[in-house]
Amino acid sequence: MLETRVDPVLFNLSRDYVGVQPGISPCCDSGRNPAKDTRLAAVVEAVQTAAPTEMPALLASWLDKLDATGRWALLKLLTGALGVGVSARLAKTALAEWSGQPLADIEEVWHGLKPPYPELFAWLEGRGRRPDTKGAAVFQPVDAVPPHRGPGA
Repeated sequence: MLETRVDPVLFNLSRDYVGVQPGISPCCDSGRNPAKDTRLAAVVEAVQTAAPTEMPALLASWLDKLDATGRWALLKLLTGALGVGVSARLAKTALAEWSGQPLADIEEVWHGLKPPYPELFAWLEGRGRRPDTKGAAVFQPVDAVPPHRGPGA
């Protein structure tokens, strides 16, 4: 994808010295295009439905629309490298801060939903109800579970 924008040898050298994200950033037209279709749900859906031959153009388009932080997050998502620097807990915490919904509520429904999480994002964006996870595996944070009171308590 980057061979049309930069010499591949130069890119490989920069990747070896500074990593993928800093190596890609100077090759993107950041700020030139507004970030319209870069919502997480839209990206996940596009990745799931795109043909492999369409991915380089999609990725280039997204990278051009995102700022440096957005490019970093996109590359982490697409490469499956969330374990380094981004944990699921951190992602849920960011969603809670962004949406104003309690973190415990997000954690409770998260495990009962499937990507690209349209009902989760509809709820967090205020366009829908809290997802119904009845019958699905749900998570209850330890601090949300009341202590057990035995007989005579």
